[in-house]
Amino acid sequence: MKRFDKVKFFVLGMVVMVIITAFVPAFAANTTKQISATYANIKIYVDDLLISPKDGLGNSVEPFIYQGTTYLPVRAVSEALGKPILWDGKTNSIYIGKHDSDEPAISLNDLDYFNATGSWDKVDNPRDNLGNSYVEGLSGINSLSRYADYYATVDYVLNGKYRRLKGSYILRYIDRSKQRAEGKLKIYGDDKLLFSDGMKPGKTPVEFDIDLSGVLRLRIEMSNYDTYSTIIADANLYQ
Repeated sequence: MKRFDKVKFFVLGMVVMVIITAFVPAFAANTTKQISATYANIKIYVDDLLISPKDGLGNSVEPFIYQGTTYLPVRAVSEALGKPILWDGKTNSIYIGKHDSDEPAISLNDLDYFNATGSWDKVDNPRDNLGNSYVEGLSGINSLSRYADYYATVDYVLNGKYRRLKGSYILRYIDRSKQRAEGKLKIYGDDKLLFSDGMKPGKTPVEFDIDLSGVLRLRIEMSNYDTYSTIIADANLYQ
């Protein structure tokens, strides 16, 4: 690890948004000071593969040099090394790798997918057919939406990094009286069926808490008879 002795990490997209100017605000404890940093088009390679650092919102970020030390975005480095990252605002702590916590490590909406078929849509502030509100949702529809047995699929590579997936399977509030607003959801871990249920008008939301211990690859299959009628809401992965 000696080659990393002079490389330090900064948190980007979790603690502060760094404004790329001649002066960059740096935060330590509860003090603020101005620093002069150098941007030199620094590239990051992991096992000779060039990576493109991004913050939690998917925006590109750039390493910089300050007083002879190169600072890298910790999120980009952790993801490149295959390690989840968690910011605990209560204790001002960063966790890289496994961490037993009741706080979600990442939301399903923010997890980068490996492969997908059909069409998938992220939904902001969805409401279920009981009128309950959620922060975010994810919904998929197959190309043959009139056939319930055809699923849209999305695969995620987990590599055993997460132990639980929690969320709700809901019918959208605006579709609560549509006769054809039906859907099905299946969740697999390494080709093993972990969860299966259907949703239609008159059925209350279904909460799920799935054990992902040791799961290398996660697959979600969803069918919607009417476009995006059913949603996976506030689904989060835990370490």
